[in-house]
Amino acid sequence: MEFGGGIRAVANVQLVAAAGQILSLVGPSGCGKTTLLRLMAGLESPTDGRVVLEPPTAGKLGQIAFVFQQPSLLPWRTAVENVALPLELISRGNRHERKDAAMEMLTRVGLSDALDRYPHQLSGGMKMRVSIARALVTGPSILLLDEPFAALDDMLRTQLGEMLLQLWDDQRFTAVMVTHNIGESIFLSHRIAVMRSGQVKTVVDNPLPFPRTDSVRSTAQFGRFYGVVSATLRGEA
Repeated sequence: MEFGGGIRAVANVQLVAAAGQILSLVGPSGCGKTTLLRLMAGLESPTDGRVVLEPPTAGKLGQIAFVFQQPSLLPWRTAVENVALPLELISRGNRHERKDAAMEMLTRVGLSDALDRYPHQLSGGMKMRVSIARALVTGPSILLLDEPFAALDDMLRTQLGEMLLQLWDDQRFTAVMVTHNIGESIFLSHRIAVMRSGQVKTVVDNPLPFPRTDSVRSTAQFGRFYGVVSATLRGEA
């Protein structure tokens, strides 16, 4: 993938995200993580190579969802109206059915008491919950996340990570997530792809079993694997 002026952002990448699993992309800033994610989403077109989705999602509206680092909620719409928006855009259901689906998703992310609040009435963590509910309301098979918890404090980040795992356990979507946080990638992922200089240097399988709760972070197995990923990120393994 090249940008103007011959700047190569991503090159020689061969990466498979297994169906029904969570794959994290980790690496230093500027290594191509977000560019790779945007290529998967179809938000960028590769200058060479290709992105293959199996089964193909072409023509299947709502099958790919993207959670950006900033929630980007429409300020003139309530939480439930924001979540219902993707259903409106793909013309799924009538107005009452869309509202019911949005209410259900907001309840699942713990916001049943904030359905009619506007974005300015929500905290940062609540806005991100709305953003995730909006992404999942169509029942996508692929969920792409670009550092969704980066702006949150550690406690809230942990809570939303646990929530994401619960949602994954319910829907078993395939997820690819960009993160700078090694601990987060280990807690959430089945596999971790380490990137440097626009390339995937290695992919490591996560030995931690599912289901996972925050208590796994204090185990010796978590600590050992953290060391492995950290060393790989530094190019030492």
